[in-house]
Amino acid sequence: MKKIIIALFSIFALTIGIGGCTSNSEERQPQESPSISEPDVTTPITESDTSPPITEPDATYETAETVSLTAGELALAVREDFPMAMIEHTEIEAIEIFLPGVNFDDIDEISLWQQAMTVHLVEIIIIKPAQDKMDEVMDFLLERQKNLKEQLAFYPAQITAAEASVVGNLYDVAYLICQEDAKASEATLIKLIEESVQ
Repeated sequence: MKKIIIALFSIFALTIGIGGCTSNSEERQPQESPSISEPDVTTPITESDTSPPITEPDATYETAETVSLTAGELALAVREDFPMAMIEHTEIEAIEIFLPGVNFDDIDEISLWQQAMTVHLVEIIIIKPAQDKMDEVMDFLLERQKNLKEQLAFYPAQITAAEASVVGNLYDVAYLICQEDAKASEATLIKLIEESVQ
């Protein structure tokens, strides 16, 4: 009798364990293991012989100043504020997988960093939009932030990080930062942008 009870308990525990690991699997697509790459941290999308549109955080175009640092250099500096392991996605195919709906026609440069472990929900997206595409990029980033909050945050720490996420733009840079202390990372980014304006 004890053996039967132990066997049933083991089967029950195994079922719960497997069920817990696979919940919401229909909503998520399997993620490939991207390769980790180091500092050529910019993925250029197109060459532009004119300056990209310039914005302040309220998305109004005001000046013709541009930021001299690349999207990758800005993201790498912000990444230093993140305490956990992260992966940079540099291949266009990987970015399309991890950022569904991204439109590369709207982008001159993009840098995407995400958590290395799926128990965390952290993300840095820095974009230098194509000419006159800041509004489209901001719409995309706001939609991404909404998805982080509504579809990708399950555990308490993930929910906290998603709720703390920030989206903004300054000069020719648009960004999304998702982590528990996103405001501090945003302050780091804004300071760096201000220091590198041309």
